Amino acid sequence: MASPPTTEAFIEQLEALQASFFSSLQTSFQGIQLVGKLLREKKAEQGNAAAAVPVSPVRPEDVASLESLEKICKEFFSNTAVKNFFRKVRGHIGEITSRHFDIDLSDFFDGGLGAVGEIIRSFRAVTAKDFQVEFQGFLNCDNDGEDTRLFLKAGADVNGLVEGQTAMMQSISAANMDALQMILEDGANMEVKAGTLPPAPPGGRDLHRGDTAVIVACRQRKWGMVRYLIAEGASTQVKDSTGRKLFAIACEAADRELVAGGHSYLDLQSDRGKVLEELYRNYSDRNSGVATVSGLLPVSQTALHFFSRHGCIDLVALALSSGIEVNAMDQIESTALHEAAKNRSEQGVELVQFLIDNGADVNSRDRDFDTPLTDALNSVSDDGVSISVVQRVVQILVDHGADVDIRGLGGQTALHHAVALGAIEIVKLLLDRGADLQIRNNGGETPRAVALEVTDEQFQEEMLALLDSTAAARQSMPVMAGT
Repeated sequence: MASPPTTEAFIEQLEALQASFFSSLQTSFQGIQLVGKLLREKKAEQGNAAAAVPVSPVRPEDVASLESLEKICKEFFSNTAVKNFFRKVRGHIGEITSRHFDIDLSDFFDGGLGAVGEIIRSFRAVTAKDFQVEFQGFLNCDNDGEDTRLFLKAGADVNGLVEGQTAMMQSISAANMDALQMILEDGANMEVKAGTLPPAPPGGRDLHRGDTAVIVACRQRKWGMVRYLIAEGASTQVKDSTGRKLFAIACEAADRELVAGGHSYLDLQSDRGKVLEELYRNYSDRNSGVATVSGLLPVSQTALHFFSRHGCIDLVALALSSGIEVNAMDQIESTALHEAAKNRSEQGVELVQFLIDNGADVNSRDRDFDTPLTDALNSVSDDGVSISVVQRVVQILVDHGADVDIRGLGGQTALHHAVALGAIEIVKLLLDRGADLQIRNNGGETPRAVALEVTDEQFQEEMLALLDSTAAARQSMPVMAGT
């Protein structure tokens, strides 16, 4: 490694760089002195000709040229690349200065010298890299943040990307609201997009190239931060690099969170619920396919489907009022009633009734030929609470004309599903509504054959007794003439 230059040699290099830059600017504008000399000479000549009518030597074409020059200069200094150039120059010079200069700047930011502090800040001499190194220590609780605050006072580049992220994105990923507020109060730009990121860690990363801060907060389910950013003016119409809008991204994130937590109900009073409501109210394409929800296969759904999936009746009402048709179908031809019937919550029961009251078709069939009735029974978990809720959903559906004998996926009827679940009360309800005991599924099984496959002998005996007694009672009924 070469030895460092002497102090004088180093200073000479810096001054030579400065002189070179100034020389380039001076060369571009050296004609200004010549123009001034010529105009003054012409003005003097007019003054000597007493009889002549005074005429300004400045021509209209000269004025037009000056205006064009002013415009070019204005465009030059407002150009982002030029601004970045000057900022980088200040940053590199600041790096050298910081290694040889140590001073307490607090007096410049307090009391009567506050204006001086603002001038110092405007130079943004602390580079994004230097700032984020110090800032990361604050986020990791390695320090009390005093140096971070001093950097902000002195003028740190808070919008610069380091490994693809801004300081604001770092604070979101660290779930540090104090840090986020600190950065935003310094004037950070919320619309800066993430750049090229390093390889994702094991398990992936909820941050992608092209994301803004509010998108990052949505992906990471930092709902309180999302609300804060929106309140501070973050755009709700932003899109990610694939073209998805913020509302769709938030729906997917909320769905993953609810499913992972074993929840089926979206509480509108939670930060998550309030974010989705606000984003939907501000959404420009309310009646289009907007949400890609998690599952075995990604399915593009309308907001009505998504809100029904999570049992939020208030947002379902809002979606209907915005113009979404109650029987609108998603990519697998499922309707909102299909989603509500699978919800398995108390709110879901209420929502099923609400959708029917608003014209939902109880016998609508999806791509697998399932109806809301077969979907409701096919989504039951093995807990008693879920079965109790589904029984009420089944009651509502059949009371409003649901066909109990429609064969859904695999040729299964509602009765096949209820028998397989061991839901005696639901089986009784379906039998009371005339469910056919002889319909076979695609495997050639009747409901009775399904009951024979159950290993619990006590359940099997009770179910077989119910099915057989019903079959016997039907056979003993007199056949009506004409049937």
